[in-house]
Amino acid sequence: EEMVGFNYVTINGKPVKPAIGSTHSRDINSKTIIEHHQFTFSNYDEYGDEIEIAVHGEDLFGYEGEWTVAFPLEKVAGDISVFHPNVKTELVDDMYHLTADKVTFSPLSTRIDLTIDYPTKMDENDTWPYFEFSVVDDTGRVYDKLKLQAGMAGNYGHHMVLTLPPMDTIPKSFTLKPSHTNSEGFSEEIKELKLIVPLDKKK
Repeated sequence: EEMVGFNYVTINGKPVKPAIGSTHSRDINSKTIIEHHQFTFSNYDEYGDEIEIAVHGEDLFGYEGEWTVAFPLEKVAGDISVFHPNVKTELVDDMYHLTADKVTFSPLSTRIDLTIDYPTKMDENDTWPYFEFSVVDDTGRVYDKLKLQAGMAGNYGHHMVLTLPPMDTIPKSFTLKPSHTNSEGFSEEIKELKLIVPLDKKK
């Protein structure tokens, strides 16, 4: 019987706990697989300037044993622009607030950090909401589906991270359009939570 192995990644010797993570693999032959790991962390610049990646494997390709491959990473050089718009929606249904805390433009991605406020009792009984998003810039370009990734940082969904592709030109604003799945199983925009995020307060 062939052993079924596994592998995992650590950063600076610790397990990775990203807000958004994805892994894709492609077989080259019976003993070679190329894997692609992508992580968006809960906090931007979470690991500072010293970053060492280690890939750990155990019982792979039917061979018993453990192995580790480690290597350092260098940061990609380039300008990083950070905006703190700190705009929020009005209270919706006496329950929800949506706040855009920070927008970060880097050579690798565009990141939007959000805070979602809702009643504490939803934390206690684990009924907190999960919203899906689309993002529209001031020129009308839409980011959704394959052009947008979303994830939660921390517990209970208060801190949400949206990741968009990198941009050559910083737009004047983003419009965030939250949606949820209605009782009929269809995606429905929550118009009261739509939020215009101006990008004119750079820090």
